[in-house]
Amino acid sequence: SRGGVASRKRALEETAATADLPVALLLLEGGRVLGHMVMRHAAEMPDGSGCIVFSVVVSGGRRGAGLGRRFMEAAEAYARADPREYGYLYLEARDGVAGFYEKLGFQIASAVHVGGVFKLLGEDMVSGIEAMLQRRHRELNGAERGGDGGGRWMRKRLRERNRLRRLDRDECAKQVLEALAAWGDEPVEVRMRDVPWERQIGPSCGLAAMRMARASSCLDADADANPRPSLLDVARARGFSEDGELFSAEHMGALARDVLGLGGAEAYVAPLQNASDLAALAARTLAEGGVVAIAYDRGGDWLPTQEGGLRAHWALVRGVGGLPDSQPNPNPDPNPNPNPNPNPNPNP
Repeated sequence: SRGGVASRKRALEETAATADLPVALLLLEGGRVLGHMVMRHAAEMPDGSGCIVFSVVVSGGRRGAGLGRRFMEAAEAYARADPREYGYLYLEARDGVAGFYEKLGFQIASAVHVGGVFKLLGEDMVSGIEAMLQRRHRELNGAERGGDGGGRWMRKRLRERNRLRRLDRDECAKQVLEALAAWGDEPVEVRMRDVPWERQIGPSCGLAAMRMARASSCLDADADANPRPSLLDVARARGFSEDGELFSAEHMGALARDVLGLGGAEAYVAPLQNASDLAALAARTLAEGGVVAIAYDRGGDWLPTQEGGLRAHWALVRGVGGLPDSQPNPNPDPNPNPNPNPNPNPNP
C-alpha cells in the first residue's frame, strides 16, 4: 500500500541517519526510489580501514541523466563522514561498467572481504585464500559464461592520511629489548628519539615516513594543527606516484625539501654491504639530529626479508641498539637542528 511504502521510506531514512554499518542508501525523487546500494565495513587490512558498496542499482529509465554519478558522490560523502575515518571506498565493478568508475576516480584494487573469520588470520593467509577462491570462481563461472567469470575490484581513496599519534618512548624501547632478547643473552642497550607515528593509508609508506620525520624534527609543535600542502597531490602532479607509492629516494628528497620545508633534506643512496654498515649510518645520523628512512622488503610481522623488491616498504629509523656505550645517543638535544651537518655532501 502507499502508506506502507511511505512508512518503510521513513524507517530507512531514520536508519541511514543514525545506524552503524551496514546500511542501505536510497536515491529518491518525489518519493520514488530511483536507485539503491548497500554499504558495509571492509575487514581491517594493513593499509587501513575501508568500506564496501554492494548492489549498486540505478533505474534503467533514468540512466544517462547523471544519477549514477550523483549517487556515488553521495555514498562517498556518507563514508567520509563516518567517525571511523575510512581510507578507501571499495566496490566490485561488473564487466562493462569499470570505465564509469574510473572516471569517478576509482582504481583497480585487490579483492577485499567484510570480515568474519578472516579477522583471525594473518594478511598473507587471507591473501592466499582469496586468490584460491578467485581462481576457482573464474574456473567455474568462466566455463558457464564463456568469459572471465567476474567483475573487478576497485577502490577510491577517501583521505590522504591518518592523524599523528604520540608514542611512549620507554614502552617502545621495552618492546625492542624484549624482541632482541630472543637473539641472545648478551645485555644490550636501546636508544631512541621521539617520533610520532602515522598509520599509512594504502601504499603511502614513503609519504607517511616523511610526515613522521618532519614532526620528529620539531619543526611543528603540532604537525596536525599546521597542515602543509598535500604531499599526495604534489607527488601525483610531478608524476612521482599514482596512489601514494614512491619508488625513488630522489623523489622523496625533492618532496621533503619542496613541500615539507626540510631545507637540508638530501637523498643519499649508498651500497650497504652488511647490517653493520646500516647500523653505523643510522646511529651517526640520529646522533647528529637527523632522521633516516630506509627501503626494505617487508616480511611477516614487518620484519626484513629478501624478495627482490616485490614487497618494498619504507620505514623510518627511530633508534639504535647494541652493547652499552657502543653507540651515540640518537636524542642528544630536545630541539635538534634539522640540518646539523655542516658538510653539504657527506659520504655515507
